[in-house]
Amino acid sequence: MFSLLRRHDSVHGIQISRKSESQHFLVCGATGTGKTTALRDMMYYAKSCGDVCVVHDPKREFLAEFYDEQRGDVIMDPTDDRCPYWSISDEVTDLADAISTTRGIYPSHPNNPHAQFWDDSACEISAHLVCEYRPNCEEYGLWLRDESEIDKRIKGTEHAQTLTKNSPNMRAGILATMNKAGRPLRMMPTLKEGRKKIVLREWVKERKGWIFLPNKQDTREALRPLQSMWLDMLMLRTMSFGRQPKMKRIWFFLDELASLNTLPQLHSGMTEMRFTGSPIVLGIQNIASLEELYGKLAETICSQATTWLLLATSGKAGGDFERMIGDQEIMRMEESYSYDGGRTRRTFSFRETRKPAVLGSEIAGLVDLQATLVQRGKIVRFDMPFTPQVFHNNPHIPREIPRLEPLRPTETAGEANTTQGTEEPTFPELQKTLEALAKAAGVPLPAVFQAEPNPEASQPEEAHHLASVQRDLEALAATAVGGDVA
Repeated sequence: MFSLLRRHDSVHGIQISRKSESQHFLVCGATGTGKTTALRDMMYYAKSCGDVCVVHDPKREFLAEFYDEQRGDVIMDPTDDRCPYWSISDEVTDLADAISTTRGIYPSHPNNPHAQFWDDSACEISAHLVCEYRPNCEEYGLWLRDESEIDKRIKGTEHAQTLTKNSPNMRAGILATMNKAGRPLRMMPTLKEGRKKIVLREWVKERKGWIFLPNKQDTREALRPLQSMWLDMLMLRTMSFGRQPKMKRIWFFLDELASLNTLPQLHSGMTEMRFTGSPIVLGIQNIASLEELYGKLAETICSQATTWLLLATSGKAGGDFERMIGDQEIMRMEESYSYDGGRTRRTFSFRETRKPAVLGSEIAGLVDLQATLVQRGKIVRFDMPFTPQVFHNNPHIPREIPRLEPLRPTETAGEANTTQGTEEPTFPELQKTLEALAKAAGVPLPAVFQAEPNPEASQPEEAHHLASVQRDLEALAATAVGGDVA
């Protein structure tokens, strides 16, 4: 039994059944109205139950109050020196799993269907790269900055047609979409730094320690793709793992939900995660901010929360909740009088009327730390006690992120990997390699390659001759190895 907004030494509070806890919470309020106070109280309750939490912390204040290294807590922030080593390849088992994972980086845009093609293509190509080649974050981030690394890994697949150079605009759009994840992936700690390792799918099974995903205004934009993907992945794994009555529950605290990317699994989580017993707590300032990310699904997502905690809001948010809560039926008694020959007659009648159960102006007019609780037709207004925060930890320990050297100016995209650190092969070297490949393919060496190039030829002619040799060498190599050119 959860007593909302009750400190440990108090007997006051609003009792919420354990069954209702897993049916999710919505906490809505403008800045400074008490939203953080309510979320902190729920975290203290989860801690007292021995449950674990996944906390999106957009101000780093929850980390400072609740982080406990001895408990096994994890900080998923590559700008923080306490961030563990994490590899995207460790999270996937097959191609279907990889598509679900990369969808968190390249989500859909309900309000912009024209962007769907770019996101779908980026998601599928990324899933192929992660599933087939198993890169770590550093490797994958470097591939995304050099399109030649991608080209050689999709050669011979259906994705080669999607990234065809015959459609440069389409190719550029897909590569640009893919590269949204490049910078945050390259920020992640590398294996050689010797940090402890975390695999999120294993964490969902073990449920040891809390996971914090902190950011601030200066890092939020850079970390948004990664932290959104992690949250989406954790919800997906929790639903896939199913109900485990003997295990700790996982509380998801998504404060300032609108500051994240669209979470593809959020709608499914709000409708399906209740059977796992794991609560989701959404912290928002208004529904309009969610509509930009989720379109018409925004109201559906909010309505799936059984318990609403509404604080003072601004704009039309109060009117939105007035409409979503609905009307109440009131039976009114009406009294009337009539006069007949000096006699007065009094009659009574009853009439049903409807009016909003909660007026939008009432929600907008709440003072700070005053809330309206709505749960399945029950509406209660109450005052929340103010409890000062107690910070036990450093909210941020800066980590020095290695600077990535830019590509050489002479290297164009697609040429960087083939030119860096290599010299132009000589004719004898090409001829020797060609002879070996011709022997392996069981075909005679073409006569044109059996003679030395003309020593009196000019440099352009020599270069043209070697280029011709190189092209035929690659064609013969394809015959020798069954169509794959090394």
